[in-house]
Amino acid sequence: MLARELSHEYLDLLNAILAEYRLTLNDIAGSVDPATAQRRMVEFAERIPTMRIAAEIKTLLFRNPHRKWSHNMVRDIDAVSVAIPYCRVAVIDRDAADLARRVGAGVRHGTTVISDLNALPPLLEELRGGPPPGRPQEGAAWDAIGPGQGFALTWPPRLTGADLPAGSTVRLSDPDGASSVSRISELAPDE
Repeated sequence: MLARELSHEYLDLLNAILAEYRLTLNDIAGSVDPATAQRRMVEFAERIPTMRIAAEIKTLLFRNPHRKWSHNMVRDIDAVSVAIPYCRVAVIDRDAADLARRVGAGVRHGTTVISDLNALPPLLEELRGGPPPGRPQEGAAWDAIGPGQGFALTWPPRLTGADLPAGSTVRLSDPDGASSVSRISELAPDE
């Protein structure tokens, strides 16, 4: 399954990187012995967390002949395989969360996988202290929200037309998700 994932999802990117560094797959496999070459290629593929998670979940699904696949499941696998290795908390639907837990993806990457939004606020509160042990502090964007502020669970102050430069475009959404676009020059200063 790792070979399928590599060839179908990552081959163009891998070929570009190999060409850039003047390498071949033989350089990665590093052996004329087929068993050794295969083992090294599997080790290489397992070091790409998104590919490993996607392959593990797809393998789990293929093993269940009664399981129906959908476009939504394929999109969920893609999203889960990216979110889990790079996020501390992943909020995903129940089915995808179950699959991710069954392959141990969250545990392996130190990511909490949840499917209930009510479980999120306490987890966000835990993030205030910075990255967990073993994760890099420097360059990890922990201060990107505001130096020393950490995560804020309060709404930011309301922007008005006076807060934005003339000519800016504002995209607003109503509670139903319908959006409208306004140019700042069209808004009164207190809007």
